[in-house]
Amino acid sequence: MRLNGDAVEGEGDWAAAAAVLQALGGAGFGAALLQAAGRLAAVDHLSLFSFDAVLAPRLVLTASAGGSRVAAEAGRQYQAGRFHRFDPNMGHLQAGAAAGRPARGRPLLLRLAAEAVPDGDYRRAIYDRYDLGERLSLLHRAQSRWLVLNLYRDRRRGPCTEAEMARLDAGAGFLLAAAGRHLADGPEEADPAAGGHAGPHPADALAALERLLLAERLSRREAEACARALIGVTNLGIALDLGVKESTVATLRRRAYRKLGISSLQELFLLCLRRLAAADGDQASRSR
Repeated sequence: MRLNGDAVEGEGDWAAAAAVLQALGGAGFGAALLQAAGRLAAVDHLSLFSFDAVLAPRLVLTASAGGSRVAAEAGRQYQAGRFHRFDPNMGHLQAGAAAGRPARGRPLLLRLAAEAVPDGDYRRAIYDRYDLGERLSLLHRAQSRWLVLNLYRDRRRGPCTEAEMARLDAGAGFLLAAAGRHLADGPEEADPAAGGHAGPHPADALAALERLLLAERLSRREAEACARALIGVTNLGIALDLGVKESTVATLRRRAYRKLGISSLQELFLLCLRRLAAADGDQASRSR
């Protein structure tokens, strides 16, 4: 799978990416993001931390496979025990903050094996207690804060392969852009294990996508067809929803892609994420 700036390959891969988009701002976002990350590398748990200007951590999202609460409990232990003080990731955050690393820089991908955790109390409280073998972290600076997306592998899996690392590195931009957009869609959830806040109604999400596409100078019908495709509706389903022929839907989408200078649904998905991220950046700049 390649969830990156070039492509989202494979039907199952695209379905995972579409599920992330559809879950933005909703309670199922954490699970959808974990599933998408799992298409890149075998991971079992996910936690998302936001670090403010003074690099104080805030746990904002967790998810675990099989409905367990490992990520939620480990995340709270990390925050309550102030284990970020002993986290090797902090050196990279501090260096980036000191250098004023630009918000649009390429995300960092870092790996940490359980046995390499430098502090014994930290290792026992998180890795030994929950039988975690490895952490894969994606770091990105967004405006005045850092986002750190941690992906954990259970010890039974062994270390991540180089192929998995390469896929995860390629997909880092997508995962972090989606996480950043999810946080911008509403207040941070008091219970990060819930995966998000109440979130928009699907009809509201569809309307938001249509507005975004209309701003790209698509016609109303082109925007309606493309917005539905983005949330996973097939051409036949779009045709039934809009009351047109399936061939008309295909024509609308081709015409829209030509106007946008793209050639695939994957590129449309990434274009929308970029526009949403740019809108978030503009809003943050105006609020300062």
